Amino acid sequence: PYFKFDIENICNPPSKKQELCAYELCLRIEDLEKDVKNIRNFIVNHQHVLSIYNRYTDL
Repeated sequence: PYFKFDIENICNPPSKKQELCAYELCLRIEDLEKDVKNIRNFIVNHQHVLSIYNRYTDL
């Protein structure tokens, strides 16, 4: 079944609109990843890291 799906993808490549949509989605995910890393670094390097962790562990 996987081989058939791969062959279909080769024979029917995605349109430019689909590629653009996927590219924009990847950019948004990349931006989100950067934001999450910045928040993590701020919390880890903060003096009150334990109190911040205890307050927001429910998230």
